[in-house]
Amino acid sequence: MKKTALFLFFIFVTSLSFAQQSTEWNKNYVTFSPLRIIDFFNPGIEFAYQRNYGHFATQFSAAYLMGISTMGAKDISGYRFSLEEKYFIPRLSKQKIRLFASIEIAHNGISYSKEKAYIAE
Repeated sequence: MKKTALFLFFIFVTSLSFAQQSTEWNKNYVTFSPLRIIDFFNPGIEFAYQRNYGHFATQFSAAYLMGISTMGAKDISGYRFSLEEKYFIPRLSKQKIRLFASIEIAHNGISYSKEKAYIAE
């Protein structure tokens, strides 16, 4: 129930936000990803910085992993850092979405507890 309420809250909050229309892309972006909290493997809150140059961009992101129980694990805590290089595919004439291909390296520092039952023979 708690996960469902949290999910609906974030959907509602993000539906109230909107972006500006622009014909040019900014060189620097700072992003906040609160919906990462519903990630099944590494739930948390993420901040990222992206620097654009030509058809390429480099993004550094850091996430604080939260203590939400997923996949049978409990008391999840830790961090995640990643570095991603993106190549933006040249846009067609009136295409609003920038398609890209990327490669990413990441480091997770996660601690959690998990209960298991064993049957002795």
